[in-house]
Order: sequence, then structure tokens, then C-alpha cells
Amino acid sequence: MKYIDSTIMSGETVIYRAKLTKWIFLPGIIWLLLTPICSLINSTFGMYVLIFTILILFSEFINYITSEFGLTNKRIIAKTGFVRRNAFEVLLKKVEGVQVNQGITARIFGYGNIVIIGTGGSKNSAAKISRPMVYKKAIQEQLEKIPQEISL
Repeated sequence: MKYIDSTIMSGETVIYRAKLTKWIFLPGIIWLLLTPICSLINSTFGMYVLIFTILILFSEFINYITSEFGLTNKRIIAKTGFVRRNAFEVLLKKVEGVQVNQGITARIFGYGNIVIIGTGGSKNSAAKISRPMVYKKAIQEQLEKIPQEISL
């Protein structure tokens, strides 16, 4: 069972699910392309590069399939990791702001980091999210639906 689905409360529905970008596999793919060149230099070195490459790709694959990012009508939920889990859940009524951080490469390839700013200045972030502006917009649309408390 997926983490988000297992933590849904009564009356809560999933509005949006985000994924990690597939660009996380790029370093492993580059190393994979360099493996034949390294084998030409030295076959033992080439074997070490191949093992290193397989470990990188396997690690990123596990990271990709075990990371979940979601938005419900009540919360923002994020979980990464398999053995060492890192998860955060923020009630929408406790969110003060949503920030997207993208460098030039991230903008070109359509990924970025989302930072959820909660009450009291707490910050929770999710890195390398695919289509972060769409995720941010979905969060902001849900925030608009929350009735504002009147303070005197």
C-alpha cells in the first residue's frame, strides 16, 4: 500500500500526486555511457566504473519508486526513502506559503524544489519534483478553499 493512501483520514481525498523527476537518472546514464571508454583504458577500471554505475542507477531507481508527494483536501504529504524514511505532513490550515526553487537547468528540464512554509516559520522541502509549478498551483487552489479565520 502506498504511504499517502495508508495515511488518508476520514473525509480526506487526494487532489494531486507529484513524482520525482526522471532526470535524477542522468548521472547514472552518463556513467553508463562512459563505461566502455573506461574499459578501453583499463579493463579493471572499467569494471569498477560499471559496478559504480549500477549502484548509482539502482539507488536512484529505489529513490524514484519509493518517493511520494501528494496533496489532499486537508494536508500536504511527502515521503522519501525506503530503509531510511523521511516524511512530512502539513495541515493546509497551517501553511503560510509555498515556494518553488529552480535553477536554470531545473527550469529547462521542468523540475524543482518545493518548500512549504508553515506557521511559526517552519519549512519542509521536497527536492527534484517534476512539474513543481503545477504542484504549487494545486496547493494554492486548495489553500483558497480553506475558510479564513477572523482575528480581532
